[in-house]
Amino acid sequence: MESACDDINLECYIQRLRLLDFFMAEEFTVSDVTLLRTLVLQHHTLFQQLYPGNDVPKFHYEAHIPTQILLYGSPRQQWCFRFEAKHAFFKHLLRITRSLKNQSYTLSMRHQTWQAGLMLLSAKGESGPFLSNAAHCGIS
Repeated sequence: MESACDDINLECYIQRLRLLDFFMAEEFTVSDVTLLRTLVLQHHTLFQQLYPGNDVPKFHYEAHIPTQILLYGSPRQQWCFRFEAKHAFFKHLLRITRSLKNQSYTLSMRHQTWQAGLMLLSAKGESGPFLSNAAHCGIS
C-alpha cells in the first residue's frame, strides 16, 4: 500500500502545482505552449499510473488549454473562479435568509446592502466620497 507522502505521489503533486502556476502566467510564447503540452501529458500519464480508474474530467479539458492559449491568449483572462465565489455567496445567503417569497428581491437587496457596507468601509470611503466628488467633475 502506498502512502500519500511517497516520492512518486509528491512528484505528481509538484507537477500539478507547476501546471497551475503555468496556467496563471500572463504571457506565453510558442515555446512555452510546447513545454506546457509536454508538462500536461507528463502529469496526466503519471496521475493515471498512480490512480488508475480515477479519471478527472477537468484533466481532459486541460489537454486543450495549450491550443486555446494559441487561439485566445492567457487562460488567466478566462477563468471563472470569481464567478464561482459570487455564486457561493448567494447560495450561502439563501440558506441564511430562508426566504421563499421573492428570492431575487431578497438576494439583490442583501447583496446591495453588503456592497454599500464595503464601499463605506473602503479606504476611499475613509478619505472622501467613494464614487467621485462632483466639484472635480465640473458639476456645480
